[in-house]
Amino acid sequence: MKLPTCPNCQHSFTWKEACRAATKTKRFTYCPNCQTTLYPTANSLTKSALVFALLQLIFLVVLSALNLPIGIAVLALAIYLALFLAYMPYGYQYNEYEDSLFKL
Repeated sequence: MKLPTCPNCQHSFTWKEACRAATKTKRFTYCPNCQTTLYPTANSLTKSALVFALLQLIFLVVLSALNLPIGIAVLALAIYLALFLAYMPYGYQYNEYEDSLFKL
């Protein structure tokens, strides 16, 4: 796992910069070094969504199978979300152009 780099100036994002870029609600971010507009690659968006959805589904199935009290289940879900947010910056790579998620 490595943090993303800018394809224009090869600046390696710090964890804080990558976290800020990955959690933005916009579909683009800017390189902190050269201010180039960067778009997440379709591959990184797909991987991030799949990891989040599949792990959440597995997590919920395991929690329901264990029949845990709601307090413990909520605590476990909070820990899971914190771990996912800590991982998220490592899962993104950026391009200078916007990729299409669906190739036709």
